[in-house]
Amino acid sequence: MQIPEYVATRIRRDPPEGCGVVAGSTPVISFGDSFKAKVATLGLNPSRHEFTTPEGGMLAGRSRRFATLESIGAGRLSEASDEQVAKVIADCANYFHGNPYLRWFKPMEQLIGSGLGASYFDGTACHIDLVQWATDPVWGKINEPGVRERLLRDDREFLIQQLNSENFAAVLINGRGAQSQLERALGIRFHWKADALAPGKKSGIATARAFGTHFVAWTINLQSSFGVTRELRAAIAARVEEEVGAWM
Repeated sequence: MQIPEYVATRIRRDPPEGCGVVAGSTPVISFGDSFKAKVATLGLNPSRHEFTTPEGGMLAGRSRRFATLESIGAGRLSEASDEQVAKVIADCANYFHGNPYLRWFKPMEQLIGSGLGASYFDGTACHIDLVQWATDPVWGKINEPGVRERLLRDDREFLIQQLNSENFAAVLINGRGAQSQLERALGIRFHWKADALAPGKKSGIATARAFGTHFVAWTINLQSSFGVTRELRAAIAARVEEEVGAWM
């Protein structure tokens, strides 16, 4: 496959200094093959656990999930050869055939499977983020003024090109935080349909149409252990199917 110029340019951008980017990591342009997927889920940024052990060391060998500067033999991304760039892309495309972080992806896999008949593991779905860098501390604990804003601003253009260039029939957004940041970053206007998706849990669904894609967001993070029941996950999946099934 010929590497699109906007992808190669993004991979060759060195991490911004002082923004907590995991040292030695590479940008995660997608989890799975975004060039083939029909459904994309979208979050804020990759977890540091995609690159590091619980103790803080870099994942290596069979445990490694994505390319690192060490694994591709590069001193810095801005000097990466075409072959090294291709290795970064290949590790992103093959993510679900290696050592995926199932603690996060299993609830999403269940939702897109029951709601849309798609799967990360057969290539019909992938995951993308507003920011392609994994950070330490994690996104919610970045307290340095302006850091999150800079990361979002720096990666805004790549996300726009990704949405314009890759053939997603639907983009599903896990949680109000990612939805509100997407709305602010790209100016997408969502229509909220606030209702109780399951007994005892107030939640809501929001939809938008932009970049030739149908966006659906919900207010909670499916990975949360607080109040996220099997019934609620099933209700969200049913609403996703209702909202975007016709586009598939």
